[in-house]
Amino acid sequence: MADLKQITQQVIDKEKKSLDSKVEEAKQAADEEIQAAKEKAAQDKERQLERLDQEASNQYDIEVNSIAIKERNEKLKIKQDYIKQVLASVQDKLDDLSSEDFQKFAQGVLSNFSQEGDVKLYLGDKSQGLVDQAWLSNLDIQGLNVTLAETTIKGESGFTLSKKGIEFNYLFSELIANRRDDFVRQINQELFS
Repeated sequence: MADLKQITQQVIDKEKKSLDSKVEEAKQAADEEIQAAKEKAAQDKERQLERLDQEASNQYDIEVNSIAIKERNEKLKIKQDYIKQVLASVQDKLDDLSSEDFQKFAQGVLSNFSQEGDVKLYLGDKSQGLVDQAWLSNLDIQGLNVTLAETTIKGESGFTLSKKGIEFNYLFSELIANRRDDFVRQINQELFS
């Protein structure tokens, strides 16, 4: 019986050892799984933080760019409004030219038409009365005969010249429009540089 007890004890010890070994292996596998899960969670957390940091950085860049664009657009609008005011002021001054200044302008233009023969001058209605047929007849420009048209150009100042169906435009609004880019460049250089 003592042998049976000893054999039973040996079987129990062997099974206990086997069970302890299996428990130790399971515990070690569980520890490895826990460690792997912790590492994966740490990596996931790091990736999430990097992603959030990148999103925040992108959002910041977008907001900075939006502010810069808004600021640029506001400055541009202020410049454009000011340029419009300056050009409107120029137009107003040209609309209100004195007879003497208008005649100097007209004479300068007409002197470029010497030897052109018959030319008809159409005044803008805002310039009506600044020159008349008598003044045109007294011009001493060789080879040029200028006739003042009876009709005027509504809402305009300055004049047009017509020669054999070809019209030469010296309306002040058109002169300003044709030189607008030059005026804008000059205004920008003088005021906004």
